Amino acid sequence: MKKVSILSLHLGYGGIEVAISNLANMLIDNYDVDGIECYHSIFNLEQIDLVKEFCQSQKLLMSGGSDYHGLHKPGIELGSGKGQLSIPDDIFKKIVEK
Repeated sequence: MKKVSILSLHLGYGGIEVAISNLANMLIDNYDVDGIECYHSIFNLEQIDLVKEFCQSQKLLMSGGSDYHGLHKPGIELGSGKGQLSIPDDIFKKIVEK
């Protein structure tokens, strides 16, 4: 099985635009990054769309995560996340096909 490298964006450092323009571009230009986490419990729909558009423009895989860290983050169950988190099934299929 081939490895797949997915970048997780943390929006607390200036917002999604700053994260994409600075961190994501630097890592993609200098490292072997296959995709970016587009779906996350703390992302709103606008942020999800911005990250998805960036992935599409750079031909990167998209992924998602519930931010589950075991008992260290109460209130988040494995695979469910917070709020209305919904990660499309085809996201996983594309990662597996890579």
